[in-house]
Amino acid sequence: FLVEAKKFTSSEKTSEIILRGRTEALRRIDVKAETAGKVIKIYNKKGSTLKKGQPIVQLDIRDRNSKLKEYQALVKQRQLEYNVAIKLNKKGHRSDTKVAAAKSLLESALAREKQIKIDISNTIVRAPFDGIIEKQYAEIGEIIEKNKIVVHLVDQDPFLLVGQLSE
Repeated sequence: FLVEAKKFTSSEKTSEIILRGRTEALRRIDVKAETAGKVIKIYNKKGSTLKKGQPIVQLDIRDRNSKLKEYQALVKQRQLEYNVAIKLNKKGHRSDTKVAAAKSLLESALAREKQIKIDISNTIVRAPFDGIIEKQYAEIGEIIEKNKIVVHLVDQDPFLLVGQLSE
């Protein structure tokens, strides 16, 4: 048998693949209003970069503060009624059912007070995460219903590179 030997040296070889694709945000959402109201202030517009919790739009509070005062006064009244019911019950002048009814009215008033506080806090629409406003749907003076889209928010970190590559 004849044997032939050759000496090879390694060298770098560059391959090039042309790929067409697009960038795509990993997270994108429509930020919606959680309460109804008239837009009175726009803090950030299309193209603005936001941090989590940063305000986007403010809605008119209207009569929400007066409702809050009304419910706070009602809570005080119901608390007094409940305290009196307990004292009278201990002395045997009030039944347990009347005490339970007074407690129920107090808890109902507390729930209404909490609801209006949440409604007031929802008059400012805030960014749920860091991102950029891609589209803006609300304008000053516009009446917004609950669950209406205010802006379309896109997370900038990370971005995905999406492309198609044949075998």
